Amino acid sequence: MKNAVSSIKLQLEQLRSKHDLEAFSGTLSPSEALEILNICLSSSAEMQTKLLPILVGLHHPIFKIMIQHLTTDQLHLLQRESITEPLQHHLTYLSHDITQITYDLNVAVENLEQQIAHLNLEAITRSDVDALRKQVDLPAEMLHEALEQTKAALSLAWHTNRLDLIESFSTSREVLEKLQAFHVGHPESPTQHPLGIYAKIESRLHAVYNNPRNAQHEGALLDHEPVLEGLAKLSVWYLQDYWEIGLLPTIKSAEQLALDPAKSSEKERNEYKKKLLQAVRQNLESMGLTTVRDLKNTYIFSKKTLREYVQEHSA
Repeated sequence: MKNAVSSIKLQLEQLRSKHDLEAFSGTLSPSEALEILNICLSSSAEMQTKLLPILVGLHHPIFKIMIQHLTTDQLHLLQRESITEPLQHHLTYLSHDITQITYDLNVAVENLEQQIAHLNLEAITRSDVDALRKQVDLPAEMLHEALEQTKAALSLAWHTNRLDLIESFSTSREVLEKLQAFHVGHPESPTQHPLGIYAKIESRLHAVYNNPRNAQHEGALLDHEPVLEGLAKLSVWYLQDYWEIGLLPTIKSAEQLALDPAKSSEKERNEYKKKLLQAVRQNLESMGLTTVRDLKNTYIFSKKTLREYVQEHSA
């Protein structure tokens, strides 16, 4: 890395004409562009005069990425260049980009909300849910990048003579922050409930267990309650249900799920049933399923997804 920095600095020192500096700038990566800012910060005033043609030749997509990662000193350096046309030109292009990204984000979030609302929980698989969760992450990542770009751009715009740029980035920041807070939101963490589309997808997937935070759901299960209570919500009630799903692997046929009444007492039959239920609990525990929360965390919300999970975790 040190050699690469030295190489960039050497090239920068050797270049004299604006044309050569512009051409050199057109080859830079975002990290190299950031390094040039560092070089300008630690070099003579003559070196800093080369920054203007560097900005002229810098490709706009590189500029977009670069301003997301500016240090305070790098930001201050660019603020001093904000009165120049090359930097304002980049900001003008960026204001158009952010406007389009904001529109695209709104459309993406609306589409995801519709997709979540119409999920067929009996038909989709756990892998389908995993793919949907990754789809939900994409707008969140896009929004984070756009917001970081907008904040940096607004800071630069305040040092220009362009009220249109200040108004554009101010509006974009407000819209993006509202979109982040109320629509895209964030996933659940140990310290906060999910919000936005993360809350919508959780609510939809966990609807079978009902929402314990909603007082209208009288039969809602709490996260810490036993896993068998959760399975009952999936209409898994009987020993045959457990067997068909694969939670009694030692039982080879349905006839083995109960003792013959003609050859056993009621006490023996009850003890046998208790033994099988204990085996079900142990098998579930060995697969990491002991509470309702475990079912939610592993995307189990139907007999189909439960069967998939059991098959994946069976020896």
